[in-house]
Amino acid sequence: MDLKVFSLLVCLLYVFDPTSSIALSCNYNKAWTYQVLGAIYRCQVKGKLNITSYDDAKMDSATGTHETYQKQVYEYGYDYSYGSYRNHYVTKTLTRTNAEVYGIDIRGMTVEYFPRDIATVFASTQLLIIQDSHLKAVNQTDLKPLTSLYVLDLEGNEIEILEQGLFDFNSYLSWVSLAHNKILHVDLNVFDKSGSLTTLNFASNKCVSPVIAHDSGAVKQALIEIKDACQDPAYLRLNNTIKAVRKELETVKLKNFKQFSDKLYGLQQDFKNSEWAAFPRFIEDVHNLTNHKKFLGLENMYAIKTRIADVEVKDMTQRVKDIEPELTDFDEAAAEEIDEKLEELTEKLDNFKAKFSSFMDKINEKLSGVDLEVDNENVTEFGRTINVLGKKVMRKFDRKLRGLERRMNNKIL
Repeated sequence: MDLKVFSLLVCLLYVFDPTSSIALSCNYNKAWTYQVLGAIYRCQVKGKLNITSYDDAKMDSATGTHETYQKQVYEYGYDYSYGSYRNHYVTKTLTRTNAEVYGIDIRGMTVEYFPRDIATVFASTQLLIIQDSHLKAVNQTDLKPLTSLYVLDLEGNEIEILEQGLFDFNSYLSWVSLAHNKILHVDLNVFDKSGSLTTLNFASNKCVSPVIAHDSGAVKQALIEIKDACQDPAYLRLNNTIKAVRKELETVKLKNFKQFSDKLYGLQQDFKNSEWAAFPRFIEDVHNLTNHKKFLGLENMYAIKTRIADVEVKDMTQRVKDIEPELTDFDEAAAEEIDEKLEELTEKLDNFKAKFSSFMDKINEKLSGVDLEVDNENVTEFGRTINVLGKKVMRKFDRKLRGLERRMNNKIL
């Protein structure tokens, strides 16, 4: 058990959440937006926004100076015009808050991943614009918190797929633009709960000729055309494959991890196929699975187990094999040298015992309390497997070394 093994243990014992968060830099103003909304108070995102991974997409705050406005407030106080205390109207200068922000406008940025937790910062969001910003995908999880959304403008991005149930939690949605994307596939029920939709812009996508509808009747006809044209069989096959592997990861155990790992890494060998090339998002899904905390936790567990079994045991076995022939025919002058080799092997075994004991203490003390997203059954199985394996190694070579010592002593005597 050397430092490499213990470095693998460190990966298991100390798992940090790499997720970072972003703060939108806003230019707050009230302006005319879309006819369905009219003039609303919005955040126009300024500066640079660079979201190139899922971990970078968490949004936790917004910066910028809110507008002030005058408001007549009816309150009790001293009325100078009457010279007495009474209820009366006074003009106050108030500052707007995030709760009064109804629109978010992002244009020409780098937003490859949909910003998460928008609703925690701007709970009243009715308008969301992410235009010309390299957005790769949008799914139900992204939109679910935005229950007051009326307008969604994702024009000029790189979206390829509209997945099942995308708008299930956006019942007020009235205006949608997905024009100038790369859409190849639209699941059949994407728009089933979008009964309020009166404008749909689907122009310049890969699976269908320009579709632009400006009233509810035209929208219904456009959706029929989209459903007929945007059913990609390759997408359906790959999507089912990813779903199956993701589900298997939820239940995989250490004892069959090698087979699961081979299957997952085997998918990466298929990336050169044209089907995968057409849907880079699925390639990314596979990469995300291989970087999932549970997968990495099991992978490290398996590596430690394998190293003990295949490296430590093989090393000790080879050392014993190397010395056994020397015990067959040797003179007394060589006894001292052989004795030194036996002592070296004994010392190595003792070191292994000490390191292994420390290793097991750390597992028992730390591992079960770490959030690896690895279920307790796997952690318990790992500890039990390593414990049994370690004791087996120590018993085996204890017997071997004692036997070699006896053979040498008998030779000398």
